[in-house]
Amino acid sequence: MKTLASGNLLVSGPYAINGVPLRRVNPAYVIATSTKVSLDGVNINVDDAFFKSARRYTKNELKNASEHRLKKVEAGNQQNSQWRAEVKNVQETVDSKLLENIKKVEHLRGYLGTRFTISNSTRPHDLKF
Repeated sequence: MKTLASGNLLVSGPYAINGVPLRRVNPAYVIATSTKVSLDGVNINVDDAFFKSARRYTKNELKNASEHRLKKVEAGNQQNSQWRAEVKNVQETVDSKLLENIKKVEHLRGYLGTRFTISNSTRPHDLKF
């Protein structure tokens, strides 16, 4: 969908078609194809900071925590749940617009939903999509 400041690519399935959520992907793991999906109407206000959640604590850390630390953990858990809700909302808005654009192209939904794998003997540079 776009290149982020870190150099990673922002990709999406969309989730409803092939189960791929909004993710950051290293460009080395992406194979470009000639198939294009229109991004008309898709508002992508996502950057690298969007993917950073609150710190998670292990069970051992919680057992040994003082009251002050427990308050920090509870606040962190609340921030984490807010972050997850925000991610879910952004995913739904991006997917809804992408699905509208995908429906305009015949057979594109089936193409995106098809499982794609490469074996060791496949030469990705020789592939033509």
